[in-house]
Amino acid sequence: QLLERHVCDGTIPMAMTRSDIASYLSLSLEGVVRAMGRLKREGIVDFHGRHEARIVDRGRFDALVAAL
Repeated sequence: QLLERHVCDGTIPMAMTRSDIASYLSLSLEGVVRAMGRLKREGIVDFHGRHEARIVDRGRFDALVAAL
């Protein structure tokens, strides 16, 4: 739903820091950083600064989400 509101360019504001995300998901900060790095390297998501993400490949992003 959040992505649908930003469907024009796929940009999503991120209110949580990587540390906040790790704490919320009970993961290590290192794990979150590695996962975000992998999403970026694979061209699925691009991160702009600390508070914005852009879905680059919507099809692959949707496939990852569906697999959860």
